[in-house]
Amino acid sequence: MTSDSEGAPPILPICITIDVSQSMEENGAIAALNEVLPNLKQMVIDEPLVAEMARIGVVIFNHEADQLIPLTDLSDVDIEPLEAVGGTSYSAALSETRVFLEQSIRALGPGVRYYTPIVFFLTDGYPLDTEEQWVPEALALRTGKYKANVVCFGFAEADADLLTKIGRTFLWREHNPVIAVREIFKTLIGSIKTTSMSAKASSGPMIQFPDSIKEDAEIFMEMDLNQV
Repeated sequence: MTSDSEGAPPILPICITIDVSQSMEENGAIAALNEVLPNLKQMVIDEPLVAEMARIGVVIFNHEADQLIPLTDLSDVDIEPLEAVGGTSYSAALSETRVFLEQSIRALGPGVRYYTPIVFFLTDGYPLDTEEQWVPEALALRTGKYKANVVCFGFAEADADLLTKIGRTFLWREHNPVIAVREIFKTLIGSIKTTSMSAKASSGPMIQFPDSIKEDAEIFMEMDLNQV
């Protein structure tokens, strides 16, 4: 956590990085995402503690990456439908996520306190770029200026061995990508709620997940999730 500011509680920066490559259209995952994304906004509206603590942004990626939603109170934002096209570049996704966090946290302004950011990384398949291209970007995201905690949600054809090189990984057993996306977002929303509560109740947040994830997903790669 950064030092020193009085009054407002520290901000918990969260970036959701979402695969919008062509395969997400073909397997129905993008339609499922467009169905569940409004639930994220509704959760912020319904949970004053989350609205107080968390600032959430979205990065999307295919063969390139872009910032879709700035780091913000989601209750103030209209979430546009996602469209899926193109290939899958992990290096573009991870690089843009790092830039997004660096720009967004700096834009919070001088004196604003914040916790170590969390990145939720959602993907359904293999990257087209090589490990030599994207592994250094994963390392830079975790060890750069803001040392992000990265949590990967993989489904469909996603490879746990690759994703564990990015961060802590949950790989969904459910073979239907539409059901998997719905369950992932249920878990993601639950995690944001419980992590915000832990941040409010203590000197630093610990990323927490609903108990149901133990039934829905295989968990790979333990990591320290209590950095501040």
